[in-house]
Amino acid sequence: MLRMSDVSTELNTELNNADVIKQVKSWAFDALSRREHSVAELRRKLVGKVQQSPFFSSSFRSSPQFMPNDESNIAEVVDSVLIHCQQLGYICDERFAEMYVRDRQQRGYGPLRIRLDLYHKGIDEELVSAFVDIEGDHWFELAEDLYQRRFVRGYAIDHNENSEYLQADTKKLDQKTRAKRLRFFQTRGFLPKHIYPLLGG
Repeated sequence: MLRMSDVSTELNTELNNADVIKQVKSWAFDALSRREHSVAELRRKLVGKVQQSPFFSSSFRSSPQFMPNDESNIAEVVDSVLIHCQQLGYICDERFAEMYVRDRQQRGYGPLRIRLDLYHKGIDEELVSAFVDIEGDHWFELAEDLYQRRFVRGYAIDHNENSEYLQADTKKLDQKTRAKRLRFFQTRGFLPKHIYPLLGG
C-alpha cells in the first residue's frame, strides 16, 4: 500500500491542476475501466506510458519541477495518481487478488501457477497466502473437473457418471500419454498429489 508521505506535498496539491498528472490520471482511469489491476501492475503500465509519450518529453522540459528522463520524478507523478485512485477505491490489491484467484480457478489453473502469477503482479506474500491455500481440498476437485473436461470422452454434468468415465479412461493410458497429461497439469500449476490420482497412480 502506498502512503501519502511517499509523494511530495507539492505534487499532491497539484493533482487536479497539472497537465502532466491529468494525462496520467486519464491513462489510469482508462486502464481500470477495462479490468481490475494490482497497484504494482498499474504502476508499471503508467511508468511505461510516461517514458514512451512525446507529450511528456515536452512537458517535463517546460516544467521547472521536472527534468526530462528523470526516473524519480516520473515515479512521483505516477505514485501521486495511484494514491488518488486508491483514495477513490478504484484500485485495491485485496480486491484484485480475490477476483484474480476466482477467475484463474474457473479457468483451470492450480495453486502454484496462481501464486506465481500474483507475485508477478506485485501482490505481497500475506495476501497471496490469504487467498491461495495450497493445502485446500478444493484443488483436487478442480483438477478432476479439468481432467474430465480436457481428456475424458463423454464428459457429462453428473459427477458420478464422470467418475466412471475417468476410471475407464485411466486404465487405457500408456506411459507416453500419462507423461503428456502430467506435464499439462504441471504447467497449470497443480501439485503431484492432485495429478497422480487422475492418472491411476
